[in-house]
Amino acid sequence: MTSVLPEAGLVVAPTSREEAAEVVRRAAAGGRPLILTGNGSQLGTIPLPGVGDWLSSRALDRMVEHEPADLTVTVEAGCTLSSLQAQLSRVGQFFPTDYAAAGTVGGMIATGHAGPLALAHGGVRDRLLGATVITADGAQARTGSRVVKSVAGFDLGKLYCGSYGTLVFIVEATLKVAPLAEAVVHVRWEGPAGTLLDASVGLLNSAHRPQSLVAYSVARESGKPAGTVTVAARYAGRRESIQEMLGHGGSVMGSPAAVTSDPSAGWAETSAIATDGGDIMILDLPPSCAPEMLRSAETDDLDAMVDLGTGQALVRGDAIPPRCVDILWRLAAEGGGTMRRRDAAGIVTWKRAGDPAARQVMLALKNAFDPDDLFNRGLAEQML
Repeated sequence: MTSVLPEAGLVVAPTSREEAAEVVRRAAAGGRPLILTGNGSQLGTIPLPGVGDWLSSRALDRMVEHEPADLTVTVEAGCTLSSLQAQLSRVGQFFPTDYAAAGTVGGMIATGHAGPLALAHGGVRDRLLGATVITADGAQARTGSRVVKSVAGFDLGKLYCGSYGTLVFIVEATLKVAPLAEAVVHVRWEGPAGTLLDASVGLLNSAHRPQSLVAYSVARESGKPAGTVTVAARYAGRRESIQEMLGHGGSVMGSPAAVTSDPSAGWAETSAIATDGGDIMILDLPPSCAPEMLRSAETDDLDAMVDLGTGQALVRGDAIPPRCVDILWRLAAEGGGTMRRRDAAGIVTWKRAGDPAARQVMLALKNAFDPDDLFNRGLAEQML
């Protein structure tokens, strides 16, 4: 998504934790709500709060501490993923995520999004060791630690993952990183949806499971039979191990349509589905629902992709018909998931399925952290 930070209006970008705390204290004292953001790369996927000044972490972009031997790094929340990965790569490390390169570390934590690599490396909440935040009264607070093994008490950082800036303003984070693999190979299979998706279950449950596994269909592709999908896998490791994994993948999935070490060639189609404009729906659903989701999208001439490891899915078209919206929401609701939609006019709606009692617990947490709804006013109610 492109940034939707306002061209006019007040956007405050503090350069230190102390400045950020002072901004929040003044806003709280004046009863003026704050809209929290990083670079704004994900703001097109949430219902924007209607009032408030913008508080951005984008100027908090430094690497604070890196312990290569411990596989940990502490960075300020405004550090972009592209900058973080570039710095880590100098010592043969990376942070496992498919989050937008222009997005920030704080935005990645706030959205809780890791992407398909979560299949092999876990999600953001699994790799967040600690965080420094500004609370709604302007106080600085630290949770977790800067080491992998810690007895620092209840890990509040897990609550911040996926909170979309409704609880605290994140200013710093300590993350668990991973070694870069000797080799990375991208593989694609094309064929009937039922056959490939059934085979994918076997691949996911095998000892040679890939790092990530995504299924997608592009409505505008011509010359392919109806019901055709593409399954894309990413393998990483030692070169000899990858050859063994590729052999196993071929025995389960059949002959691949393409094998390449070029990541742009392996993921160009999915990137286009995720970033092009139009009417977009983002869903969290059980991976077992992938066949029906892809079938519904194809029926209505829509592009679609689903992460077969985590169940996050995306559907895109010029205008998604109401019938398809109902089917997709049913699939998400069956798994207690969420559905976000940004229509062609840019209007964002959010629906969440789940236990009403759980909703009350989450609203109670919001009230405990931010009783005056200073941060991203009204968003918590819409999310839940």
